[in-house]
Amino acid sequence: MTKQFFDDYDDERRQLARQLHGAAAQQLAALQLNLSLIASATETLPERAAKALAQSSELAQACAREIRAVSDRLHPPLLEEAGLPAALRALAAEFSCKLAADFPEEIEPIPPRIALGAFRIVEELVLDSDLRENATIGLSHRPQTLSISIAGVGKIRDSAQERIRGLSGSLSQRKDTITIELPLRVAES
Repeated sequence: MTKQFFDDYDDERRQLARQLHGAAAQQLAALQLNLSLIASATETLPERAAKALAQSSELAQACAREIRAVSDRLHPPLLEEAGLPAALRALAAEFSCKLAADFPEEIEPIPPRIALGAFRIVEELVLDSDLRENATIGLSHRPQTLSISIAGVGKIRDSAQERIRGLSGSLSQRKDTITIELPLRVAES
């Protein structure tokens, strides 16, 4: 796998997320509106029909939430809107991971390609871990390097290693802690 492969893959995920949000989510919103209009216009529905209408509305809401979750997983909007620390905080909260004590509130801007790559690497490690509730994510930023540590996870998959190599990064593992160093200048080339 190459750097270009991951760039293309991430672009495709971004497009799929936009299509999901733009088409299916909009159609579900229209369906929810129609169901609300029907519910408000029909005061005396038989009990069975009223129950079916309420269930249909709940199903439409659940589908909308699921589409939003899938869309966000395909391309996390928080990464672009608020940066890598905020996106990793949300990921940690979603999967009940801990954040290291030195996890920064904010850091210097990270090139978008590096931020997305770092997010995907952490996401893969956390999703693959059977022990994700015990995982601790750490993040530090030095002038030319982003350092990520993840404690409490097992083996790193080949795809994550390829992504790290594609970003000219390095990987080390000591017991159950994985440390990834990513140079920030790679995105400029």
